[in-house]
Amino acid sequence: MQAAVRGDYRVHFLSTVTAGSRHESTPFSASGLAELLARDDGLPRGYWVAVDDACIAGERLLRPWQGNNLPCDKESYNYYRSSSRTFVEQVFGQVVGRWGILWRSVRFSVCRASLILRVCVRLHKVLLG
Repeated sequence: MQAAVRGDYRVHFLSTVTAGSRHESTPFSASGLAELLARDDGLPRGYWVAVDDACIAGERLLRPWQGNNLPCDKESYNYYRSSSRTFVEQVFGQVVGRWGILWRSVRFSVCRASLILRVCVRLHKVLLG
């Protein structure tokens, strides 16, 4: 699944369109998130999305600088950009930790597993208030 999460651990976008083993640019395009962010009303001004190097950088998409031994300013940028992505990983951990159905391998059809994940994330959002 692919999700967009704010710093308050709220999931604002969730897609289960493609398998998790796919290159990140595939679900980004297939989910409609790339199209949404490209629109003028897709994301408020001053907001941005931290993506990995699979996506193309843009006005609202921040990719890491590539390479080793980068100048201090680029290393700092990479560090803070990467730190912002940890919220997504933490939300996945919270959802899995909260819902016992995710503690083992999900042995359902892909369609049913997708539904289970979406319901667990929505319940997570409700519990946050």
